[in-house]
Amino acid sequence: MQQLLGWVNEALLKKEDMLRCFSNLGVQVEGWLKAEILFQLERKMQEGLIDKFDREVRVGRTRRKLDLLVSVQGIVYVLELKHWLIGQQRGQQWNSRQHFNAAAKQLERQASDLSRFRGEGYFLILTTRNPGESDWSRGLQYIQERLRRRHISLQSITEPQQFPEHYFLGLLKVNRKP
Repeated sequence: MQQLLGWVNEALLKKEDMLRCFSNLGVQVEGWLKAEILFQLERKMQEGLIDKFDREVRVGRTRRKLDLLVSVQGIVYVLELKHWLIGQQRGQQWNSRQHFNAAAKQLERQASDLSRFRGEGYFLILTTRNPGESDWSRGLQYIQERLRRRHISLQSITEPQQFPEHYFLGLLKVNRKP
């Protein structure tokens, strides 16, 4: 998973102007993020670094879908992507805690879906503007409390201080507690 994260980060480092634009306009563009990642995955598969990948993967026999499935060296990763704006959007100030709160029910369902897949489940959350360690930690603590009753926890693989001020890639591994 670290390799995949590195490829995405490498691509985003070249998109500083675009990411700042998203932040300045107060817009979240999750579809753009998915397209950027699909482009990277296609290239890495052609280079023989990925076994396979798929998008919009069904969760069992339900109508629900998760964004991406990627197989690297026989390990299956399932990802749900998010793009959150940190800052001003349509007259309201947003931080990590507010995003986790606003999306709590959806995140709970998706975390449950991710924990049921054979392989490893992750949320990959792009924030345009880095929320900083304190804000990110408050948001994570909030959603962890909500997920506890489902016997699911999130393990933060990345931390805001590892990224520039104009974006953050929050990689959260979904773990089912016994």
